[in-house]
Amino acid sequence: MTSPAVSDVADGDLIELDGDVLEPLEDDAPDEGDEKTEKRESSPSFSREPRARFERLLHPMPRERRRARALEAEEPDLSAFCHDPDPGVIRAVTKNLHAGLTHARLIAAHHRHAGGLASLLTRPEWLKDSRVTTLLVRNPRTPDVMLRRILARERLLSLVRFAQDRDAPERNRVWIRRYLQERFRKARPDERVASIMAGEGRILGLIDGVPFDERTSRLLANRRIGSQVLIRNLARYPGTSTIVLEALLRLPLVKRQGMLQAMIRRHPNAPPRGRAGPGAPR
Repeated sequence: MTSPAVSDVADGDLIELDGDVLEPLEDDAPDEGDEKTEKRESSPSFSREPRARFERLLHPMPRERRRARALEAEEPDLSAFCHDPDPGVIRAVTKNLHAGLTHARLIAAHHRHAGGLASLLTRPEWLKDSRVTTLLVRNPRTPDVMLRRILARERLLSLVRFAQDRDAPERNRVWIRRYLQERFRKARPDERVASIMAGEGRILGLIDGVPFDERTSRLLANRRIGSQVLIRNLARYPGTSTIVLEALLRLPLVKRQGMLQAMIRRHPNAPPRGRAGPGAPR
């Protein structure tokens, strides 16, 4: 099946499953330290002052001179050079011995040339920073090959968060959704089950019906499930196997709630003795 073009996928397709909006992942919510960092990085002193300095003092210089200066610059010019649109200047900044995470974050947030952004790959320690990763995901000019590189070590649940990040451009979220599907297909059964359980099945709304293999089904069927959100997401997911649906029907929670039973029985893979007939409630 051919993947849809980026422009053909709407925002709602990324976060909805059978008409129900998927809830944010609570366990992947930013902690207080992340919120303080993000607030500081959005303050005028973090970005506006260096940008103003660049526009006022550095931008009028010839390009070759800016490149030479960026290689040896110290503060406040070093942060100012992070706003230079020329990728050669950005490459010089990344080679500067005084450059650190603050400069990597400024580049990831504000630079708009793929060649300049790619220079961040020369400093692997920067790519381990969660803020750099997040800012690159939100940058509309981050190339696909770079997204693959920085997201390769992320766990499946983090990919779900990135695919649902409304601060990221639609193009990047669509790409991440496809990458998430690829990763889910190749993941070990225990990784699949862990991502489904930890996120209450919200990952299922992003992987386009990838069927459960037998090992994944057996592991999932043997887990103790007490979340109605997870049960509903499994009942709606096209790839949920008969083995899992049978296990859901045996849950005390499902036996007590006719609505959950009806959802499971309507599934195309529902076991014959539990499949809903034409007159089943909806």
